[in-house]
Amino acid sequence: MASFDVMVGDNTYKMFFDRRSARQFEEIGGNLSDMKEKIFSSTDRLFYVGLHKFHPAISFGEAQELSDKAIDEYGIEEVYGTLSDKFMEVFTQGGNSSSTGKSFLTSKRQKV
Repeated sequence: MASFDVMVGDNTYKMFFDRRSARQFEEIGGNLSDMKEKIFSSTDRLFYVGLHKFHPAISFGEAQELSDKAIDEYGIEEVYGTLSDKFMEVFTQGGNSSSTGKSFLTSKRQKV
């Protein structure tokens, strides 16, 4: 996953999502099945975990303030849509067994 930049007010912030940020999202109460039902709190959490790698000094409260500013500036659909799309890319990362010929399952015994 590549990092990406977002603009909030006059400031640009570098964001990044990976498996570590997905775990952190869960640790702070985020839940994939709740994301569309709790858009504002999910957006706050996505801001926080997305900023963490390049802006570790930003607290959750500060991330919420940035989230609110971005929503005021661009609208929830633009902000949530962009962040959730980038976050969901984490779940499609990794190797591809069809191209490598490798199998995660080492024993392919059939059930008797």
